[in-house]
Amino acid sequence: AMEGWKEYVDKVKALKRRIVSRWVNQGMVKAIMRWREGAKQAKVYRTRLAKVVARWINGTLYSAMQTWRGGASEAGRQRRVISRVVYRWTQKSVTLAFDTWHSNARELGRQRGVVERV
Repeated sequence: AMEGWKEYVDKVKALKRRIVSRWVNQGMVKAIMRWREGAKQAKVYRTRLAKVVARWINGTLYSAMQTWRGGASEAGRQRRVISRVVYRWTQKSVTLAFDTWHSNARELGRQRGVVERV
């Protein structure tokens, strides 16, 4: 009878060890599963953050490019305006010289006419 009792106690102890082992393993499995989920979520966050940073950098580059483009366009416009002003000044001096020559030529013609009449 003692032998049967000892076997029974050994079986109960083995059963307890298996139950405790399962609980421990379940706890470890749960911890590993939580860690995996956390790692997976961290990867998602890293990917999203990389996209946000890329958009931010590209947005900054786009903004800088637009600013440069506007400045270059304005510089070209200013060059054209200055060219027109310089051209007009040049033409003004040519026109003034021509008008002076024309006026002098008229006056000379008038004076010749006066001299011929005398």
